[in-house]
Amino acid sequence: MSQSILIKKIKAEAEAEVKKIKAEAEAKVKSLTGEVESKIESLRQQTEVELNQEIQHRRLVALSKARQDSNLKRHEVKRKAIDSIMEEVVAEVKKWSSDKYVDWFTYRAKTSAPDLIADKSVKITKISTATDRKREAELILENVGLQFDGSIEENKEIIAGLLIVTDGGVYDLTFDSFFNQKRTELEMSVWTASGIK
Repeated sequence: MSQSILIKKIKAEAEAEVKKIKAEAEAKVKSLTGEVESKIESLRQQTEVELNQEIQHRRLVALSKARQDSNLKRHEVKRKAIDSIMEEVVAEVKKWSSDKYVDWFTYRAKTSAPDLIADKSVKITKISTATDRKREAELILENVGLQFDGSIEENKEIIAGLLIVTDGGVYDLTFDSFFNQKRTELEMSVWTASGIK
């Protein structure tokens, strides 16, 4: 064999080996590329799912916060409406004539403290009333048949009515107490009348 044939043969074998190595490398690259693309697609899908879940979570949080803010605003509006009504009623009660005041609180005493009125053995130890309503308090006591030998105290914290302290307990016949008892009913009325849902 001549040298040129030998070189050609070596070249052919080398080229065949290079083609084989190149083909194996290309197959490996193609395989790795497929794996990488598969992993990238899997990660993309997983990221998309997680992103959608995060978007849904944030949407729910935002909706919940908006509902909470809305409820707080509604309660604030309701509270302001009730406070406004209370201010009007308090102003009106403070303007009541002596006769109307005595009649209303005599009725309140009879309906709210019948046991106090009926039990003549109960000792009244203190009576407080609204400022400038001491005479009306005396008339209310007289109308319900209660005796008190002490001095009736005026209390600027009392809007109207009487606070009677006895040896057996306290009888709150104040307008404040009455209004607080009725406040829940008033809140429901305001809520219904306002049309707020």
